[in-house]
Amino acid sequence: MTWELHQLRDERFGKRHWAASILLARAGIVPLDLPFVEHDSSDGLMGLSYEGRCLMNTKELDRVYETLSLERELKTGLRDGFGRFDDTHLAWPKETPWIDSLALERLGSNVDRAEDRGFRVVLTHDIDWSTSLEPFSLAKALLKTVAKRPVRWLSLDHALNGRTMRKSLERLLDLETRLGVRSLFFMLADRHGLGRHGSRYDLRWSSARRMGNAILDAGMLLGLHGSYAARERGLYRKQAERMADVFGRTVRYHRNHYLRFDSSRLASQMEDAGIRYDFSVGFARHAGFRAGTAGEYPLYNVLENRVSPVKEIPLVYMDSTFADEPTWSLEPLETLLRQVKQVGGTVSVLFHPELFAVDERLFEHYERCIALCRDLGADLDLSFLENNP
Repeated sequence: MTWELHQLRDERFGKRHWAASILLARAGIVPLDLPFVEHDSSDGLMGLSYEGRCLMNTKELDRVYETLSLERELKTGLRDGFGRFDDTHLAWPKETPWIDSLALERLGSNVDRAEDRGFRVVLTHDIDWSTSLEPFSLAKALLKTVAKRPVRWLSLDHALNGRTMRKSLERLLDLETRLGVRSLFFMLADRHGLGRHGSRYDLRWSSARRMGNAILDAGMLLGLHGSYAARERGLYRKQAERMADVFGRTVRYHRNHYLRFDSSRLASQMEDAGIRYDFSVGFARHAGFRAGTAGEYPLYNVLENRVSPVKEIPLVYMDSTFADEPTWSLEPLETLLRQVKQVGGTVSVLFHPELFAVDERLFEHYERCIALCRDLGADLDLSFLENNP
């Protein structure tokens, strides 16, 4: 097959080449090379073509780039109280992986072919707390006791039990072992901080080390949970090295705390830290497809205008988004996963161990989520992460 990129060469060429390559990959087409062909076009809309026929114009390629790179979000200038993109009122749909659908529709593939490729779900957990005796945890528990409004946290009695967090993690690991699944845990590696957004434990605390060792002993994977201020202070490499020093393992996986990262520097910062897979691109308040795709894709290094070796696995579902619901429903996750299956994608889902301690119903819900993944035919194996160092 002869796929070509026709356009006037300009500063956007590398970005369009990246967008075109991802579209082809999402359509099940993986060209070894995507040649550039100079073409003088009066309308400037030549783009991705096959056998001389233009199937995707440059405006569409630019739209794909702006969505995948999150440049579309930057252009809004909207920021929430955490300094992230404010996704409270989205101006575009989040419910569908439109980039995958566009690729399948326009580039000669079809839904059946995509479904035949199968789909993958990565089960992940963010360890935000290692002990309920941490001062901020105790303050929240005390507030829960005296406040007139609901506070989503442990009761004071449970918080005063120093083993509460550890017991919840052990129960979670036992559940996953019984069900025969492996998951990926992200741990903070900054020093403990008492500020509003400080890390709630130090990786060298005995409570944190016991948690990390329990995770590894259970055969699970361990990654870095980049701290709140890591993006401004450039702390990713230091934190990855600190984690490697504590647990004696090279760190290859990452998700940012609070999903707070700089999209224009994400690729370069991950490369500098030695990260190979990032799991940060997801919504803080919604379930859905933040980058418009349900597929794994290489990040684009905006600072150096090139494709990055770091791969992104989109986050589409997070338990805390639905923690205030009266019941834990499978419907939101099932709706998303059916779309991931339809386009043959790879995504991650997130469950916080401390929420299991706060609401024990989450154990049953998580087990039903795993059963749902299996019923839909999802591949839950994590060996693809280990085999791509």
